Amino acid sequence: MRGRVLIVVIATAAVALGAIGLASPAVAADPELVIADSQSGANFQAYWQKYVIPSIKQSLGITVRYLVTSDAEQIQKAKAWQPGKGDIQIIFPKSIATWVSSGVPLEPLTTETVPNLARIDPKFLKSDEGVDLQGKGALFWRTSYALIYNSASIKTPPKSWKEFPDVGKKAAMGNPLYSGSNFVTVAAFVQKDGWGWFERARAKGVAIVRGNSEAATALAGKEFGIAMTLDYIVAGLIKKGAPLAIVWPSDGAISVPSPIAIIKGTKNPDGSKAFVDYVLSKEGQEFLVKQEVIPVRGDVKPPAGQPSAKQIKFMPIPYEWAADNAPAIREKFEKLMLQ
Repeated sequence: MRGRVLIVVIATAAVALGAIGLASPAVAADPELVIADSQSGANFQAYWQKYVIPSIKQSLGITVRYLVTSDAEQIQKAKAWQPGKGDIQIIFPKSIATWVSSGVPLEPLTTETVPNLARIDPKFLKSDEGVDLQGKGALFWRTSYALIYNSASIKTPPKSWKEFPDVGKKAAMGNPLYSGSNFVTVAAFVQKDGWGWFERARAKGVAIVRGNSEAATALAGKEFGIAMTLDYIVAGLIKKGAPLAIVWPSDGAISVPSPIAIIKGTKNPDGSKAFVDYVLSKEGQEFLVKQEVIPVRGDVKPPAGQPSAKQIKFMPIPYEWAADNAPAIREKFEKLMLQ
């Protein structure tokens, strides 16, 4: 993965607007949406294809084709498109901030055109990676890094990130050279406290595994006692009977936000807005809850045993600083933790 799952909708398919309470516009029928995902790791790619895409088909009656690509490729294509001529309808970019800064025009989202925006906390509409979204994006979901432990192996788990390295060889975390979301986590720790946390982790023998799924699976198998990984992956394993538990760290969880936006000039703007409205709707958010994802709507209950987004303390994420210092951070991590 999540790394961050960021969704830009460039929808050109006709959407069944009446089903979600919007007036149906006169738009050309197009039976297919093409999704170009430039952000998701293997775990999220499987998630979208197995769960989300079938839900869209069932709820909106549209077929979705899924492609894996890159931001640079899709931004270049979008700049060359004439209005209404784009061949990719939905994009999950690695960075919506890059899209906003690229000059590719995005459609401002308002409660008049996307009524369910009224149900989303306004702070989730303001910025991403330090870039003002100018009302052109809204948070669709968020997953978070927390302290995950195996209750059969550890009876008194740490309560904070600060205490995590003290578990030593029984602790594990993902590799930021492989996982974008793990890179964001490393950057947040380094920007806040320097490299001291990682120096302690190395000295005490904290293990580095490939990614979030590997960390969760190894934890469920008692290979480790505690791991730093994503809440929704672990919640799914708990649901299947794994003896795992989540501790929300007192010094703040690391959130991986996922905004959604619309390209301006798409040949089906009303259908695009209906699509956004659907994923922000109570029905759309309740579907995510079934996949153990904490919703962004306050009127949708979180997964059983999980707090609401408002109840979780989050650590500030220095996205812009992380992007500016990415090569140095990766090089330092590799030397310190992997050699």
